[in-house]
Amino acid sequence: MAQAQLTEEQKKKLEQQRQQHQERRDVPHKGPTSGAQQQNVPHKDAAPVERRAIPRGVTQPKDQPHVQPKELPRVQQRNTNPPDLPKATVPITPKVVSPNTLPPQKTIVLPQKTVTPPPSIEKSGTQFKTMPPPVAKTITEQPKFDQLQKSRTQTVEDGGRRTVVKEGGNRFIIKQDNRVIVRHNEAERFERLKGAQTLRRPNGVVETFYVRPDGFRIITESDANGRLLRRYRRGPDGREYVIFDNRKFWRNAGVAAGIAGLATIIALNLPPPRVTIPRDRYIVDYERASDDDLYEALSAPPVDELDRAYSLEEIRYNLELRERMRRIDLDTITFDFGAYEVDREQYPRLERLARSMNRLISRNPDEVFLIEGHTDAVGSDIDNASLSDRRASSVAQVLTEVFGIPPENLITQGYGEQYLKVPTQGPERLNRRVAVRRITPLMTQR
Repeated sequence: MAQAQLTEEQKKKLEQQRQQHQERRDVPHKGPTSGAQQQNVPHKDAAPVERRAIPRGVTQPKDQPHVQPKELPRVQQRNTNPPDLPKATVPITPKVVSPNTLPPQKTIVLPQKTVTPPPSIEKSGTQFKTMPPPVAKTITEQPKFDQLQKSRTQTVEDGGRRTVVKEGGNRFIIKQDNRVIVRHNEAERFERLKGAQTLRRPNGVVETFYVRPDGFRIITESDANGRLLRRYRRGPDGREYVIFDNRKFWRNAGVAAGIAGLATIIALNLPPPRVTIPRDRYIVDYERASDDDLYEALSAPPVDELDRAYSLEEIRYNLELRERMRRIDLDTITFDFGAYEVDREQYPRLERLARSMNRLISRNPDEVFLIEGHTDAVGSDIDNASLSDRRASSVAQVLTEVFGIPPENLITQGYGEQYLKVPTQGPERLNRRVAVRRITPLMTQR
């Protein structure tokens, strides 16, 4: 009886709740409601809600009727995408390949490391502008030294006092009075550049030049016998800038042309310089030196006073005069016995030297650097003179064609076995070397 009475009370409560819901549905919608209200009050467009009877013995909470909707009401959402956007596409699942089905891996051979050549720098008034490095026509392999030996021609002059050996490339090795000197055509490196030309004037002067992208013409003049006369730059406006000039020296020397003129050496009889700086700053070991050490050695003034300006020929053939400038020994660039070309693996070792040179050229486009070639004491003095001179030219060629050092700023000279770094008559790799000095202060009185 109590169970039946309880059921009647629940029915009355349910009837009251139905009436309340009916009244709520009749009230017009006035705006958004809270989340709880949206959950309990169905939308007017929602599907009808199915209500189930509460089983016997279950007490319904007083504050909430037992309503179990068949499905959630569908709320119409606004389309926020622009009408011109394409429809979303179904993502493509990447195909998974089994490792067993992968093709065999190929061996990849990486190219050799190349060195980015630093640009040359040209001074224009008080401004500096970057110049592209000179470009060689073709980088061809030089002939082997044994081939050069076979192609030599030898003559004996002056009653047997002078022996002259001529090699390919207009190179002369002259042996006189127990002394051997070597002279070569300084315009040879220019002839390798793209656009280089050689002209012979009516007076016999040979003019070799090339034109840089900035319009400057770099000119090297030699006489009919290969004696270097002068080198200068001519700008687009016609102005000339002298790099060095040997014409006065040859006039004052009063030496006739020909082989006798090539063999001329003017002895200055200068005393050795007074060196007051530490030896490691006077003769710089390239491998141990920092970039600042290299720049300091190349930019430093003479270690001893000069009484005048000297010609290039006097600098080339007087050790006491050259030793007034600091020296950098390129001990990292060495050569095999009987070889004079720089191996490609050694090219990157010249990069730091090239940076210091270009830094100085940016200050003064007319700087001149002397590259000296040396050999050990093994072999004949004729062979060693030729090898040392070609080693210096080979380093200058790499500095120009790989690192962009303008060729007009370089002078090369070989000294054979005269100045051994390691005093031994046997084979010594450290004696087969190249050294560098800046000689600009020796040619000027600035």
